[in-house]
Amino acid sequence: MKIKYYYFEQKSSFGHDSFVSNGFELLMSEDQKEAVGIYMSCLHTLTQDVDRCKEILSSIELVVSGAKTIEAIGLNDSYLTVHKNYIQLDIDIDDSLIDQPEGRFTHDQIRKAVEGKIKFLNMEKKVGVELIVDIG
Repeated sequence: MKIKYYYFEQKSSFGHDSFVSNGFELLMSEDQKEAVGIYMSCLHTLTQDVDRCKEILSSIELVVSGAKTIEAIGLNDSYLTVHKNYIQLDIDIDDSLIDQPEGRFTHDQIRKAVEGKIKFLNMEKKVGVELIVDIG
C-alpha cells in the first residue's frame, strides 16, 4: 500500500481567498481504497501537524516496548488505538465503522505512514509538492 501526500490550493469558505492545504491519495486498487479509505482518512485527520505525528509515534513505542498495554489518541471523530499486536483506526460517525478489520494495521504500516507525513510536513508548503510513501 502506498500513500501520496500532496499540497493543493483550496478556496476559503467565503470564496475570496485561497490557501495551501494538504491531502492524501491511496495508491491502490479501487476495491482496496473502498475498504480502507475511510480509516486512512482518520489517520490523515490525526496527523495534521508534526507534534501530533510525534505523539502517535511515541504511543506506538510505549506499547511496543511494554511500558503500556494500550494507548489511544483521538481528534474530532477520528481515533487511533495502539494495541500490542496491531493499531486500530476508527471513525465515530457510524457504529458499523467501529473496530472493523479493515481499520486494523500493523505497527510498521502506521509508523511508516506517520514518519512519511512528518517528512512531508517538513517539506516546502506549496502547490505541487508531493511525497509517496510505501507502507507495505
